Amino acid sequence: DFMFNYDSLATYDQGGCIQVIIGCLDIDADNYSELANTAGLCNYTGCMDPLYTNYDSIANIAGECIYYGCTIEGMLNYEPLATHDDGSCIGTEIGCMDPVANNYDESANIPDDCEYIGCMDSLADNYYDLANVPAECIFYGCMNESACNFDEFANAQLSNSCEFPEQYYYCDSTCILDTDNDGVCNEFEIFGCTDTVAENYNPLATQEDGSCYSELQVDLLVIDAVCSGGTGSVQLTISGGLAPITVVSYTTYQANQTIQVEDAIVTISNVLSNSETDVSTYSVYVSDANGNGDFYPYTIEQPEVLFEMTLDFDQEDSELSFDSNSNTTNFIWTFNDEQIDGANNPALTVLSNGVYGLYLTDEYGCTLYLEYEVNTIGIEEHDAKALKVYPNPANDFITVESDLFLGSDSEIKLYDLIGNLVLNHKVDNSQFEPQRIDVSGLSEGTYIVSVLNGTKSVYTRIVIH
Repeated sequence: DFMFNYDSLATYDQGGCIQVIIGCLDIDADNYSELANTAGLCNYTGCMDPLYTNYDSIANIAGECIYYGCTIEGMLNYEPLATHDDGSCIGTEIGCMDPVANNYDESANIPDDCEYIGCMDSLADNYYDLANVPAECIFYGCMNESACNFDEFANAQLSNSCEFPEQYYYCDSTCILDTDNDGVCNEFEIFGCTDTVAENYNPLATQEDGSCYSELQVDLLVIDAVCSGGTGSVQLTISGGLAPITVVSYTTYQANQTIQVEDAIVTISNVLSNSETDVSTYSVYVSDANGNGDFYPYTIEQPEVLFEMTLDFDQEDSELSFDSNSNTTNFIWTFNDEQIDGANNPALTVLSNGVYGLYLTDEYGCTLYLEYEVNTIGIEEHDAKALKVYPNPANDFITVESDLFLGSDSEIKLYDLIGNLVLNHKVDNSQFEPQRIDVSGLSEGTYIVSVLNGTKSVYTRIVIH
């Protein structure tokens, strides 16, 4: 059982026992044994002093200790422990070692006197309490002689160090301009109305500015309608109040009108009479820029006698005429809503079917309008013996044949569809043959050809293209 490979369970010895050999098994140890199979003491040679750079914590046999550093005595960084010189020796240099000093020497390693250059006057703005070498002293102040705080001893000035008087004032706070010597600068006077009886009297005002105005007053002049169903007007004479004056017209039958005015007289026109609108009273509201205002009622009357007219159509003469209760009249005839040029007679010769109208104006300027629809013209167009016109359509000429050429004063007339006479051809009484008429100067369209002999007339239509 002293052998290295002894097996306590073995019952038969095969002769393979190995002898125990004690020795160092660590290959890094000084006494490592390749033959040892049982651990023994290992020896480690090394520096055992922790102060040296090659200190070996597992060493159990003292070896050489090494320390690199400056080995030259007298050098700034000489190290007594150094065993090997590493070339780091630094020579000594005397100089000022304070970085804030003016003669600071960054290479100095032995301190010497330092110099501090600066103002040594404790009253100066740039006084330097460390200074031991004098320099210029600075005294800040306002160097502008126009400033209120001018300093004659100042030799330097900051950008905002001067103080000037407030605008419109001297340095002693008195006004530069005070025309009325009331202690208030002209620029700060309060302008306003100083009239105690004015509507806008201002007790705080120090100077009159001509803005005074009196109480708003309105006088109405009503102009009644001169025509039945016509309109009147109301004239307002306005005084006082603060301009602009606002006039609001309330008539209920039309949109309210708002007018802003500066003038003293305002006229509201085209107001229907109250009897026409069943409104008992109209009203106008007048106010000024301050909102002071009031309602002013009024009424518009119209004549008791109505302006009247009637239209009458004479089928036999194809003539439309009117009758009216007015002695002085002006009239305008229309056909299908178009004015008939040249229709200056009270009786109108009707040439075509359609709606005829009449605008009648009396001596007061009152106007009535009536319409009359004619639909009986052209019945005689089918009488081929009475009237023939060809070619139809026509270009440059037309030929007209009619029995009416046998009568005296026969005429051929061409009208456009709104009744304008565009051509008049007088028939020679000695000639009863067909009449050839030049129509090349007429525009394209439909025309009425009328033949008249003083007692009878016939009509037909032609187209010119």
